[in-house]
Amino acid sequence: MGQTIKNQLKNDPSVFLIKHNEKTESHYIKKEVNVTFKTLPSTKEIKRITQEINGTIIKKLNSTIVFRSNTLSTKELIEYFNRQAMIEFAEPNYLNLQNQIGLPNDLLYREQYQWNLSAIQAEAGWDITKGDEHIIIAVIDTGVDLDHPDLRRRITNGYNVLLNNNFPDDDNGHGTHVAGIIASETNNHEGVAGITWYNKIMPIKAMGAEGHGTTFDIAKGIFGQWIREPMSLI
Repeated sequence: MGQTIKNQLKNDPSVFLIKHNEKTESHYIKKEVNVTFKTLPSTKEIKRITQEINGTIIKKLNSTIVFRSNTLSTKELIEYFNRQAMIEFAEPNYLNLQNQIGLPNDLLYREQYQWNLSAIQAEAGWDITKGDEHIIIAVIDTGVDLDHPDLRRRITNGYNVLLNNNFPDDDNGHGTHVAGIIASETNNHEGVAGITWYNKIMPIKAMGAEGHGTTFDIAKGIFGQWIREPMSLI
């Protein structure tokens, strides 16, 4: 899946590819830039900036704003903002991709699907603790299948960063996979066992169906202004 996403981005005219070496590459959205201001500029200053770059504001979170220009490249935008005294830093609007998951087709591996639990000595860990129902684990990914039979009783209220609503349903599958590893309902005669027996999952959807998301949306998911409960972030 990871290679499929990379191939799709490679052919997307709105995405710029940086090849660091044969195995490592980065992607960002053309003509967009993430800008963090030292202090939030006034409406008048924002209007001046958008006029000078011939662009618009795409998203905003506190003192960080995503700008898009109709004419300037990402490199030119960064050079422009670096000349402004009020700027803390400016960077491309990078895309983060979901992790690649490779499963071997060996028969014994399929029959002993959860060999990973013994490999990380989870059974010995369960003698110490099986988790804590008072600690919520936020999974910032493509969302979670809210109706999954092995997860539906382990999910708390979450958030969809992309649509700014409280329906973080998974339209890709990766977030559900991650949530399942962490907290599939254990000891229920169904599906697989999660690493924790008691912790709940807070699904934060910051990546779309394609399996990638911007650094801005992921940062917004991590920042979690809508969250009041104590939690761990993944």
